[in-house]
Amino acid sequence: MGTLIAQQIGIADERLALSVMHATRGFALTVRAVMLALSQLGRIPHADSIEWNSMVAARWESLLPDDVPLRFVTDTSVPPYVDIELATNLTGHPDARGLLDLLERNGFGRWIPYARQRPVFQYAEIIRDTFRARAAADADRFSVACASTARWLFDNGEVDRALAFAIEEATTPSPTAPS
Repeated sequence: MGTLIAQQIGIADERLALSVMHATRGFALTVRAVMLALSQLGRIPHADSIEWNSMVAARWESLLPDDVPLRFVTDTSVPPYVDIELATNLTGHPDARGLLDLLERNGFGRWIPYARQRPVFQYAEIIRDTFRARAAADADRFSVACASTARWLFDNGEVDRALAFAIEEATTPSPTAPS
């Protein structure tokens, strides 16, 4: 990773290479997006800073063709991973499989084994973190997504994770609730 960064943007910094590797998990298109952002910025923001996260989010958003996949990624970034059923439930999109396959081709995440003959889609960690933060900005929608995720996790035998999402749903402040 360090050699790639040095070749692409002319910065030989092992800490930067480790930060990029950790943030992108090595997904090729995601690494490329970060490289482009760093070269355009002309300097390196502190990893995990608001500036770093904003830069990375802007790059990923620019890879999405329009608002439909942007909303889809935002909604499906709430759970740790999604199958077709949960993705459809969270987004209402009739072709969740098609969108998840598009996202995989574009380096947003990958299909991983989950249950027998049923894979789940898992976003690269920094993508999930970035878009999950965006999802949390809409408290009502985020609360619904947490509740749906809790039910899905519980139904799939992940009781501890289900409880964590149920608690998150219950403690999400609602802007429409009376103060």
